[in-house]
Amino acid sequence: MEKVSVIIPVYNGEKYIKRCLNSIINQTYKNIEIIIINDGSTDKTVEKIEEISDERIKLFNRENKGVSNARNFGIDVCTGKFLIFCDADDWLEANLIENMMQLIVKADYDLIRFNYSINKTEKNNYCKGIDIETKRDNKLNLNQMIDGIIKAKIPAYIWTLFIKKDFIISNKIKFDEDIYIAEDKLFLLKYLLQEPKIYIEDKAYYHYFYNPHSAMHKKDFKKKIDNIINVNKKINNLLDKNNKKELIDYNIALTAYSIERFIFDIYREDNKKSAIKTFEKIKNTKDTKEIFENYKKEDLKIFKGYNVKNIYYLYNCKYNKLFRLYFFQKIKYLVRNELIKLKTYIKEKRS
Repeated sequence: MEKVSVIIPVYNGEKYIKRCLNSIINQTYKNIEIIIINDGSTDKTVEKIEEISDERIKLFNRENKGVSNARNFGIDVCTGKFLIFCDADDWLEANLIENMMQLIVKADYDLIRFNYSINKTEKNNYCKGIDIETKRDNKLNLNQMIDGIIKAKIPAYIWTLFIKKDFIISNKIKFDEDIYIAEDKLFLLKYLLQEPKIYIEDKAYYHYFYNPHSAMHKKDFKKKIDNIINVNKKINNLLDKNNKKELIDYNIALTAYSIERFIFDIYREDNKKSAIKTFEKIKNTKDTKEIFENYKKEDLKIFKGYNVKNIYYLYNCKYNKLFRLYFFQKIKYLVRNELIKLKTYIKEKRS
């Protein structure tokens, strides 16, 4: 039985770390090591970890250096032939590792992408799939996979991957340590561009816990948008270098869409004075202007999933006019959700 390493970066995870660890300790596949990188926690995270007695747990305490640095450290110190990443507030299905091992050794895959559920409580969850058709043998070629990630048809979260460690080491693939949002998307693209052998597993094995207090949901909107723009540049450089120029416009469109979402977050969550200041800072940076200028090109109107007029209006309007678009979007989503419920109800009645 080959060893599998589970890498868990944690910062102030006292509330959920035991649930996470219990789901890993109780895996049906037993030859595992659990690498926990305590990234400068100031709460009782370490005490909670030490309450669990299992010789497979290896705890590394260090000063705070960020999630990407922690994951790179985990890759360096782990000794398993295969590895998976897990966030400290999430948990795994008990048969995840066993089932992935059965798949990966059968055809010597370099990478398996499995499915996940989003949970707001331990019982309340819904499954997230991929919006792309796989072949009967659940395989996608390199171009399909990259195309799916850039066009947001395949979620690129690092914790949906079961990875052969040698492939990472031999191709010198690392997380970029100067970014903290979408760092996993960039990592996966680097991995895919080395042409791994891939398998897509439809079943959901990972439970992503929606935690409003996590780094992703903090209020530093200017920092988030700077990070998204930084990722945009890095992804465009990767695509350009690997002759995937036709996907660069899609990446620009998704970046503009992400900025739109964060601007709505500013409107919803910040006080007016602070929000106006942040909004103006975002609009007036050279990088943001460049993205929105590129986004309004004629050839970017191919993006049916993203309303170009809405996003460009949002960027050009004054802050005090934002409420018009905000409420329009809110009503649109409410109507859409009610129509989905009605459609589901009718379908169930007919069956």
